[in-house]
Amino acid sequence: MEPGEYSVRIVAHNVVGKGLLSNITDFEIDVHRPAPDPATMAPDFGEASIDNIVATVDQRITGRFLPEATDEDSTALTYSIVETLPAGLAFNATTRAFTGTPTAAIDETAYTYKVMDAEGNSDTLGFFITVKATAPPPSSVHLTASYANGVTTLSGMLNANSFGTVGADDLQNIQRLFAEGGSISVLSSKTGAVSKDVVISEIMWALDLNQGASDQANQQFIELYNTTNAAINLSMVTIEFSSANAVPAVASGKTLLDQASNVSGTGWLITDAPGSNGRIPTTTNTGSMNLVSMYRNIDYNKVEKTDHDADATKNRTAQLKDFPDGNVLGGWRASNVVDTYGLNLIGSPRAKHFVVYTPLTASAVDRAVVIINEIGNHGTDAYDWVELRNVSGGEVNLKKWELSQVTSDEKDTQLVSFPDNDNHKIPAGGILLLVNSDPFRDTSHPLSAGTRINGGGEKTGVTTRYYVDSGLKLANSGDTLLILRNANDKEGKAEAFKDVVGTLSITDDTAGFRTKMWPLAATGAAHGNVIDNDKDNKEDDFRSGRVYRRLDASGGTDEKDWSIHGYTGIGYKRSAANNGQNGGTPGYENDAVKVKESDLSDATVTISEIMYAKGRNLPQWIELYNSSMTQAVNISEWKLRIDNLRSDENIDIRVPSVTTNNLGGGVTIQPNQTVLIVSGKTRRDSRSAQAGVDFPDTRVIDLWAQKDRIEVDRGETNLSYQLLSETAFSLTLLDKDGGVVDTFGNLDTDRETVLWELPMATTDEGRSSIIRRYDRGDERDGMTERAWILASKTNLAEVPFQDTYYGSSTDIGTPGFRGGGPLPVSLSKFRPERLKDTGEIVVRWITESELNNAGFNILRSEKRDSGFTKVHFRAGQGTTSERTAYEWKDTSAKPNVVYYYQIQDVSLDGKVTTLRVTHLRGNVSAAGKATTTWGEIKALQ
Repeated sequence: MEPGEYSVRIVAHNVVGKGLLSNITDFEIDVHRPAPDPATMAPDFGEASIDNIVATVDQRITGRFLPEATDEDSTALTYSIVETLPAGLAFNATTRAFTGTPTAAIDETAYTYKVMDAEGNSDTLGFFITVKATAPPPSSVHLTASYANGVTTLSGMLNANSFGTVGADDLQNIQRLFAEGGSISVLSSKTGAVSKDVVISEIMWALDLNQGASDQANQQFIELYNTTNAAINLSMVTIEFSSANAVPAVASGKTLLDQASNVSGTGWLITDAPGSNGRIPTTTNTGSMNLVSMYRNIDYNKVEKTDHDADATKNRTAQLKDFPDGNVLGGWRASNVVDTYGLNLIGSPRAKHFVVYTPLTASAVDRAVVIINEIGNHGTDAYDWVELRNVSGGEVNLKKWELSQVTSDEKDTQLVSFPDNDNHKIPAGGILLLVNSDPFRDTSHPLSAGTRINGGGEKTGVTTRYYVDSGLKLANSGDTLLILRNANDKEGKAEAFKDVVGTLSITDDTAGFRTKMWPLAATGAAHGNVIDNDKDNKEDDFRSGRVYRRLDASGGTDEKDWSIHGYTGIGYKRSAANNGQNGGTPGYENDAVKVKESDLSDATVTISEIMYAKGRNLPQWIELYNSSMTQAVNISEWKLRIDNLRSDENIDIRVPSVTTNNLGGGVTIQPNQTVLIVSGKTRRDSRSAQAGVDFPDTRVIDLWAQKDRIEVDRGETNLSYQLLSETAFSLTLLDKDGGVVDTFGNLDTDRETVLWELPMATTDEGRSSIIRRYDRGDERDGMTERAWILASKTNLAEVPFQDTYYGSSTDIGTPGFRGGGPLPVSLSKFRPERLKDTGEIVVRWITESELNNAGFNILRSEKRDSGFTKVHFRAGQGTTSERTAYEWKDTSAKPNVVYYYQIQDVSLDGKVTTLRVTHLRGNVSAAGKATTTWGEIKALQ
């Protein structure tokens, strides 16, 4: 009661209902009220109300906002609708928006709209929701505007490889058809009709929701495509719609030409379908989303390929092979082409669907961090490779990078993807090879194995680093673009370019595709001859069987940016064939091949082994060794001067000196490898070839076959096997400019004085070469006796058979095998274990490969760092590229004693190297590559 003046009449009642009535009395009332308690003040909708909501199935509700409540204490308010809303409808508690597209009809149903404050006080409004049903689509509609039961056939001609569009007035609501699980079938009643002659190539199933209900389907369409090379009369072709949520049966007398269906069991719903739901207004009711069609992922080049083979059926099968299935979601893609035919949509009705990307200029490609430097497109896909080069001044992390390939069908296909981690980096100025298969595991792989950065084997002594991805399969012919991105999810998008190279030039100027070179430019003429020495531009592409080298680091798609690069041997195994597909310098610098000794930055070429001992019809030979790990030397214009003892009458060449011109004839000494200069070719051990270590002819210089290149003092050129004196001779190796590279000799300059005696093997030992001594990789002076040792005086004499020889199998020597660096004796496991059932100790180890390996010492100690004693020797495999497992039981081990075990490698020349030490109870896992060196005097890469 409010304070103020009031008139009061008092009535008194007795127990029987009788009472007395007083006079009206005026009096003043003063009311004192306490302050309001916020905890008792509920939010209030006031006079607000909600109009009953009436909706229709498949018609979207937009622009409906439920009322806002007031709250005097200004606490946080929470809005909700208490009951579960009908399927397809939703309420946003933040914006109070009521939206959605109902999918099922309901009668008028009561709902409660509730608001609640932080203290739990609330207020409510009631309202009703009604969802009206629309007339269901008929089970079969044959393109009649009124959806009557009569059949209306298509008319006109669908020309060869052309398109036909069914008018909008002849279609039902395709969006609703697919929402309920439906099928669109193209049928023919013509005798002899063949499946896929006419196909559905594009569907606009979206609704234009900015239009009225009766006009929403006006921009839906179905596009038909004629896959044959002749016109097709459509008078006997019909399109049938079925919403039975099951694949419709084909009526008798009709042939199913094609079908698009998402019925139950196909695995996709309308929410999965490519394309958009229509032009949907935003919450501010301004702007909209474009309608987007879905197009069939058809390879038009394949379908329309002209083939003159007499077997037409065979041709047709090939044309339609891998044709996308219209009943599978993967057969469709969302359009991204702006239509130019006046429909204001994303799609390409009446045109083949070519993807259009945002035009970019060449400057949009980075090319300042990592570039594609060389491409090896081998005839065997498993041996394809791409070389990446870091041209920046810092380390580059390839986390989530990718390499993709775009071919003439405009498909952007991922070839290589780097994972989401920090384990794959290229150092500043470094090189990384991307390969399809692992050259370490595949003994037939032409590439030499280096370090695999994504796990696997490693051969030390080889500087290359590589990453294996079996997806790397380069197109064997045709124009191609290779794209390097720093994101691995951008195929088909003009984004994240780090480098783009290739020959692909597209001049199709249809409405759907206008770029001249995907995706670099939207205007301008096509490129010229990208590959410099591809004559007449007839094969201006990265086709298989060749290697391509980048000539312009700032370009990649312009005139003469690339060149075909022939065989150098750099980066390849010694057994790799000398041909075009094994060209370039994979894993090495482009200028790794030098022509002068002085150009080598980190090494020298030396005379490393000599066979001067004579034998019946057995050649003498001289081995040259390049100790560089990163550079090769082309010795085509080098010379070798040979001076024999003047008085030696036992050699067939009785001349004071012999000088060779153009020594190599194109031969290159590979990094950490050798060449042989021989006085005639002879057989080699067949076992060597089987083991993959046979010395190749490409690295042998046969003086016998180079008579016209030999200069002799008296004009004699009748060379024989006996080239070198067994008593005294000297060798002088000269480079291209005449600079002295190396010398050997026990003969004075007068060619008559013997400075020191040449060592010779005994008659029982047979022929033996002499091998140069190296001190920590540095050669000793070749003119001194202390620099050389007979092979027969090393452990080579005790080897039961030689893996290689150049002469007789009884020769003692290692022609062609020298490296001065680590040997690929790969220990991948070394683990002592105690057997549970017997308590015995078993030592097991595994090698991934062995080369010139005499065997293994097993040592044991009770201390971690000292006291090791040899307890077992196990012979090795000599040379093998296969995995070998070894096992030995330590029967002398004492019980209850903790042991440490050590394994040593023993090379053929007696060099002993410790590979690993492990605890008996330890769990020693494979640790990659353990290597040993083949002594100071002999080794092989």
